[in-house]
Amino acid sequence: MSKKFDQYDFSLLGVIVKKIKFLLIFILVLAGYHISEKIIKAKEADEIQTFKKDKSITLPGSTPEAIKQWQNDRFGMFIHWGPISQIGKQLSHSMKHPLYKPTGKIEPEVYFKQHKTFNPIKYDPEEIVKFGKRIGMRYLVFTAKHHAGFSMFDSAVTDYDIMNTPYKKDILKQLEQACRKHDFQFGFYYSPRDWYHPDCNTSNHSRYIKFYKEQMKELLNNYGSIYEIWFDGLGMAFSPALGAVTI
Repeated sequence: MSKKFDQYDFSLLGVIVKKIKFLLIFILVLAGYHISEKIIKAKEADEIQTFKKDKSITLPGSTPEAIKQWQNDRFGMFIHWGPISQIGKQLSHSMKHPLYKPTGKIEPEVYFKQHKTFNPIKYDPEEIVKFGKRIGMRYLVFTAKHHAGFSMFDSAVTDYDIMNTPYKKDILKQLEQACRKHDFQFGFYYSPRDWYHPDCNTSNHSRYIKFYKEQMKELLNNYGSIYEIWFDGLGMAFSPALGAVTI
């Protein structure tokens, strides 16, 4: 076999290998797209509750200065846990709720009794805040109440809160105090919708709104200056039973 033919042979092989690589990459990208599409559709079906924006209502927003400060702070911490975490499951979405999350795995009667044994004695808010500062974080957001309705703070308007657990201490307050001590910005997450409250998305929804407003008063008055509030699901909700209700 001539040297010229050898060079030609290897050159052709290189072209074939490149084409195979391109084909494999194309197949992987296409497969990834279809998998992502299925995941998105599954997530959309996860919670049977949709929201529409009422454009007739105008609410005051943050000032440009506040937004700029938040953008400049950049790196922060989001803390997301609760009683169900003690069995290694996801907040709210792991529950099999007949109206909002039929694809969940944990029955409501199991989910809603987790607080009775919830006792996070190793919880150390100062260590959390100091860790955040060490790695360059400037603020945190803590889940005060997620969709399943458990309040990780001392609330006078419900018994389904941290004070009615074996732990019996306000987790949110301890974290807020640690933030003040170490000059770390403090914020909270709050879900306006509630899968535990008996009046939410029912004909008595107005009673739930009163409850919701009372909890917001507690959070805004009992925990000092709030750097950030993260609402998850505001606006017009469409209940399977009622149709449109205002959150």
